[in-house]
Amino acid sequence: QELAYDREGFWRNYWQKHSVDREEFIDLDIYPIELTLKYSRKTDRILECGFGAGRVIRHLTKHGYQVQGVEYDPEVVDQLRCVEPGLNVQQGDICNLPYLDGSFDVSLCFGVVGGLESKTGAALRELKRVTRAGGMILVSVMLDNKARWAQRLLNRLQRGERRFYAWIDSPDGWQNY
Repeated sequence: QELAYDREGFWRNYWQKHSVDREEFIDLDIYPIELTLKYSRKTDRILECGFGAGRVIRHLTKHGYQVQGVEYDPEVVDQLRCVEPGLNVQQGDICNLPYLDGSFDVSLCFGVVGGLESKTGAALRELKRVTRAGGMILVSVMLDNKARWAQRLLNRLQRGERRFYAWIDSPDGWQNY
């Protein structure tokens, strides 16, 4: 199922209005830092794909984790580098990661793969490729619910067309995928 909006315009406007996030989480019991810390150790080599405003990668780096970040938008990468030049971040495509097979113990991807339209499968395969056997891949996706159903309906009524926003599915659907 799809939810539609002007994805490029949304992110362009978002990054113009927002700066980078704080350098660390204060509440460690919230998404996505709770799961990240639960499944990561300081000795792990960690990849974060789609780091956006930097909230996870900045927190991990500040607290001594070995983390590499990849972000598709070069302006976002430059913005984060200006604020924190020591971060290990680069511009790149989750569907074609510049790492050897099994390079990471933990790969993180929060709120990215569902927005890739037909490239979701390629992104998940690439995450699996760069994560070592027995490693952990943490991915967050949009689940179908009444609020998203209503948003899809409203978008279609307002625009009279279907434009891709994100794949949304049930927990079982994503698990099967």
